[in-house]
Amino acid sequence: MKRLFTLLASLAALSPLHAAKPNIVFILADDLGWKDLSCYGAPFNETPHIDRLASQGLRFTQAYTAGSVCSPTRGSIMSGKYPVRTGVTDYIPGLTSEGHKLVTRRTKTELALEEVTLGEAMQEG
Repeated sequence: MKRLFTLLASLAALSPLHAAKPNIVFILADDLGWKDLSCYGAPFNETPHIDRLASQGLRFTQAYTAGSVCSPTRGSIMSGKYPVRTGVTDYIPGLTSEGHKLVTRRTKTELALEEVTLGEAMQEG
């Protein structure tokens, strides 16, 4: 009995090492507001497949964005950092100051090579 318990305990301890990797579906749509999907109450957009995913999965009902344009958002998703931490804080390639009364500050146009991306982290995982 003691051997059986030891064997079962050993197998239970080792099972997380061989656990299947999770399946992740990540949907990113530029310029899509939270009220643009029918699962969040949009009367004019029909999104039945996303509605079904939302009914069976996780829905975000409270959120904040540190970058309301595509480039900082993508950099944040890839790196897991706020846009200000990556330096990508504006559209890529960014606005030029020609003809603008307000001059925007220079912004980086790519993530640093040292940044560990989500894809790299998942491959290591």
